[in-house]
Amino acid sequence: MKRPNPLVPLRGACSAVLVSLVLASCQALEDRPEGFLESAKNTGHETNYLTGTGLDELQPADIALLPIRNQSANRSVPLEALRADFQNGLVERLYSPLDFAFVDAKEAAAPPGGAAAGPDATMVVAVTHWDPSRLTGSGVLAAAAEVRLYEGDGTHGPLIFGVALRRNIDLDPRQVGGAMMRDRLPEAIRRFAQEALALLPERDPLAAAR
Repeated sequence: MKRPNPLVPLRGACSAVLVSLVLASCQALEDRPEGFLESAKNTGHETNYLTGTGLDELQPADIALLPIRNQSANRSVPLEALRADFQNGLVERLYSPLDFAFVDAKEAAAPPGGAAAGPDATMVVAVTHWDPSRLTGSGVLAAAAEVRLYEGDGTHGPLIFGVALRRNIDLDPRQVGGAMMRDRLPEAIRRFAQEALALLPERDPLAAAR
């Protein structure tokens, strides 16, 4: 008489458990928010909005852009170039960044043009990561920063906008061939500032006038 194989029930149980695990995994993936899998990839592209409200109602015009803060491990972050590109980006978003000399000196007198002595809002940009090591080989700048906009003069007012972003700025391949890091860096800096300020809603002058 042939004896039953004791492993057969065990194999059946294992198969059932395996099927259950697969189904549970699929269900878990379906329950995750749209875009979860893409954001989980190592793309170097992350965006997190910080707590801040009131930008739409305030519609600030004059912005005091403070000197860029370097909170990264890289001591050679081009802070002045970054600040200039952030200033240009604010203009493109229909804001009016105040003159750097006026902002840095914190003078009480109004800047040229008749604007009020105090800005409508103050922007603080802190670089938290800066890695240009791949610019020469592949034309990629890895960078991260936090951008905060406070109501009024200085950083004591309410936070009306804030975002933390991480980007891999990948330059156009046509700009990569044969170029040295120093030649690619200005474009990479400009692109990073544009990426950051693209997250800031464009000012609506008509809303401000109402």
